[in-house]
Amino acid sequence: MKKLLIIILMINLAILVFSQETVNSNENIIKQEYPKNILAINIGYLMQAFRDGRTGFGLGVMYEHSLNNYFSMFIESGGIWYVQKNSIERLQFDITGYGRFYPQGTSLAKFFLGLGMGYSLVNIKYNKAENSHLFKIIPELGYKYFWNKGILELGFGYRFDFGEINYPNGIVGKSDKNILSNIQYRILGGFILNNREKIINGENDGI
Repeated sequence: MKKLLIIILMINLAILVFSQETVNSNENIIKQEYPKNILAINIGYLMQAFRDGRTGFGLGVMYEHSLNNYFSMFIESGGIWYVQKNSIERLQFDITGYGRFYPQGTSLAKFFLGLGMGYSLVNIKYNKAENSHLFKIIPELGYKYFWNKGILELGFGYRFDFGEINYPNGIVGKSDKNILSNIQYRILGGFILNNREKIINGENDGI
């Protein structure tokens, strides 16, 4: 009976010590929340629609998912329509997928570098319409701010197009073509769908 009481006492003491060590280790863990999934709109298309005296409209919709602390995947779809002063009308639809790298380990926040590949359908109308199909590669950089459930992203990239734009008869010269700028401005505003937890002093890599 005496031995049994000693064994029970030792088990209780071991449980107490283990529990205390667990609490102490948890107290030393520093946790930081970052966005895991984001949905937003890009008004950079709208800026292009009113550039150089155009009249039109443009908008992009994007979704970004954090893969881990350093990498994310980003997909964007957008469209732009405008009419120039010379009555040339342009309609364009884009879809682009990106891989992004957050060098500070803060995916999806703060500074990032990205590389995108995508497709554009371009329709230009002047007396008659002509369609064109373009493939594109876009290196980019930017910075993302977040607070509560909101996000703001500012960035830009440079667009390399592969393919030829077909212009209707009667459109000649750069002033008539008034092509879209290769510099892609991105001004995103949206909301965080859910967060992920990054443990700074621990084994959690934030996946």
